[in-house]
Amino acid sequence: MWRIFLESLIGLILLFAASIYGYEYLIYGKSDPDLVDANLRVEAFRDIINHVSTNESDEQAIVLMKLFAKKTHRLLDEYPHDKLPQSIAEYFKENTNAYFFLNEDDHLWLKLDNNPNYFEFSDDPDSELIKAIEFNSQVV
Repeated sequence: MWRIFLESLIGLILLFAASIYGYEYLIYGKSDPDLVDANLRVEAFRDIINHVSTNESDEQAIVLMKLFAKKTHRLLDEYPHDKLPQSIAEYFKENTNAYFFLNEDDHLWLKLDNNPNYFEFSDDPDSELIKAIEFNSQVV
């Protein structure tokens, strides 16, 4: 009796795991929808800021980026091309048509058309909101 129970239980667990894997593969394929969504949001944000930079001024675009960084609990840093970290400089050198990059640390790097500098958005480590988000992601 125990043998039938254990075989059935193991079979159900394997069937459940296979169905979850199949669902993930069939529905999501090899693309990560969260990453696609993040890329689309970043591209739209960059297009808006670039439009302001082109049609108004670089200063106005930087003011808007600072406001965005403040409201989203991020830090905004500006780097000239020769002061970029090596990995970021290599990425923009290899991908000449790329105007933004989201690296493995979730730092967003932007390049505007009319500005020779690069802009980095990173999480503010002193922000209570960012601390709460990191705590929740560690708990789950």
